[in-house]
Amino acid sequence: MSRSIHVTYKDIKHLSVTGLAESAKDPDSLFWQWSRKLGIKDAVTRHRKQTLKNQKK
Repeated sequence: MSRSIHVTYKDIKHLSVTGLAESAKDPDSLFWQWSRKLGIKDAVTRHRKQTLKNQKK
C-alpha cells in the first residue's frame, strides 16, 4: 500500500509568520508534511521525464 500525504497549500496558507516559525520547529507539523509531499512529487516528475527521454533515444 502506498503512503499518501493529504496536505495541501490551503491547509497551511492561513498560518501567520509566527505560526510558520513554530511549524518549522515541529517535524510532525502540516508544514513539514507539505514540504515532504512537494519533494516527493518533484522527484517523481524528474524521474518520469528522465525515463521518457531515455525511451525516445
